Amino acid sequence: MLGVFCSGIFSFSEQQIIDCLSGTDQGCEGGFPSDGIKYTSNNGLELESDYPFTAKDGKCAFNKTNAYSLDNFLSYITPNSSDNLKQAIVSGPVSVLVQADQKVFQFYSKGVIKSGCGAETNHAVLAVGYEQIGLIDAFIVKNSWGDDWGEQGYVYISTIEKENKGKGVCGILSQPIMPV
Repeated sequence: MLGVFCSGIFSFSEQQIIDCLSGTDQGCEGGFPSDGIKYTSNNGLELESDYPFTAKDGKCAFNKTNAYSLDNFLSYITPNSSDNLKQAIVSGPVSVLVQADQKVFQFYSKGVIKSGCGAETNHAVLAVGYEQIGLIDAFIVKNSWGDDWGEQGYVYISTIEKENKGKGVCGILSQPIMPV
């Protein structure tokens, strides 16, 4: 699966963000999506095929000649609304935060997460779409833990708003942000 971005289909490098923001954020140990978006606005972002994911912190090996220039503005999506997040996803991938330290998320392998994780967000992921699976509407979310995790690196998270006092399942609705 590849995320849709603007007029084409691209899979951008997570590893570049992990390696090149290590002085600002904590690499594989976490950081803030807004820092990543600001970094890519200033430096551009390589494709995953040019700067592959290694699942560990590394030395920044960014090559500006391979980078795509991205807009330098952030769009904060109104939080706690599945409809607002869905509307934003239509324009392109949206950075969201989730609580990833619960078993239901860490050991996810298939299906839709409907509950079992809170809203104490501690992990940035990318909402790339949404669809109905059986009778459940779910966000399609790309994780950074590699293709061996989840459904080839993706997880389906229910769009239910009422979970976690309006922050959604795993807190997915609490802080959506995207470049514009």
